[in-house]
Amino acid sequence: MKIQIVAIGDELLNGQVINTNAAWLADQFSSLGYYVAKMIVIPDDLDEINTMIDASFNNYEVTIVTGGLGPTKDDVTKKALANYFKCGFKVDQETRSRVAAIFKNKDVPILEVNLLQSEVPEVATVLRNDHGTAPGMLFKKNDNLLISLPGVPYEMKGIMNDVGFPYISDYFKKEEYYSQSILTTGIGESFLADIISDWEDRLRGEGFELAYLPSIGQVKLRLTSKNRDAQNIAKIKNYIEELKSLVPTYFYGYEGQTLSKVVGDLLKAKGLTVAMMESCTGGGITNELIKTSGSSVYVKGGLITYTNEIKVAIGGISLETLEKYTELSEQCAKEMAENAVKLLKSDVGVGITGLLEDEKGATFAYIGIHYQGKTEVIIKKFGKNREHNIQLSIFATLNFLRNILEEE
Repeated sequence: MKIQIVAIGDELLNGQVINTNAAWLADQFSSLGYYVAKMIVIPDDLDEINTMIDASFNNYEVTIVTGGLGPTKDDVTKKALANYFKCGFKVDQETRSRVAAIFKNKDVPILEVNLLQSEVPEVATVLRNDHGTAPGMLFKKNDNLLISLPGVPYEMKGIMNDVGFPYISDYFKKEEYYSQSILTTGIGESFLADIISDWEDRLRGEGFELAYLPSIGQVKLRLTSKNRDAQNIAKIKNYIEELKSLVPTYFYGYEGQTLSKVVGDLLKAKGLTVAMMESCTGGGITNELIKTSGSSVYVKGGLITYTNEIKVAIGGISLETLEKYTELSEQCAKEMAENAVKLLKSDVGVGITGLLEDEKGATFAYIGIHYQGKTEVIIKKFGKNREHNIQLSIFATLNFLRNILEEE
């Protein structure tokens, strides 16, 4: 099956907005057993959109279009689709009622342009949007599908997960290949490849494929079999178990999991609470942990002690430690982790301090974990990019905590 992903928007072409939708859609299709044949970005232009629609139905079984469904005048995707099918518009009452309820709950007046989002081309099948106001729309021609979605990422993802992917899976026979992904952190792509070199040779020798998919703080490994029979699925699963045993320090989960949720699940399973005292990450570790619903069960809280004054006054770090070792030290991180436990009355304490921006690239973070009366401290060294270093520090801290909790 040939799949095309189309993003519509002048803001994508001029660089104001990054096209994350296409990457997410392609990744999801791949994990479901489909390959994407083409991705394009086009402007908010009726002629361009009409040309794209015609080419899509003639050349692709599935086309996913994101963008151009908002309430403003530059959103012309819906108009282009109605023009292409030479049809008028209908009011989807379910969408209209949901939009009205959204504005009522927010206690703000609803405008006519907001209500107009419930109007869709007459030939469209409406895809319910429980995450915003603009519905998704599905069109058919020559047994091929075009799905038009809002450009807002969380709305697009919600519609595809709730309705889009299940519909496509039912409508088309799934491709014959099978894939699974595992997630690693704390190790670079080249170092990881070196460790698993023999394992990878055996995997490829049996006709399976392996893809390295690196991003900030992690490397995803995707294993794929071109034959979806039970024997090959079992082999893939066995290879994954073997891979986990090769890199236990770095392996943390599977496709769809986050490191913060994995850590949170460990804390919850052990009945433990955690508190953070952060300097260089500015609350980023605490923020990452509380992204998971229900995290109040195990997250006590966090202190941002960015300056030495606050480290002493709020964090209780001794002047002697700062004068003798400075705030950029193993000793300071150790004391921060221990004081986090004392001040916030938690079972586990996390402390982090470091230098994440330096012209010469001499950047680092000391990470301390206090648990069961013992404090362990590690140092992580980074490059010159401050933003990346903050993210890497957060990943390193969470993975350090995961490893300590899993040692029990």
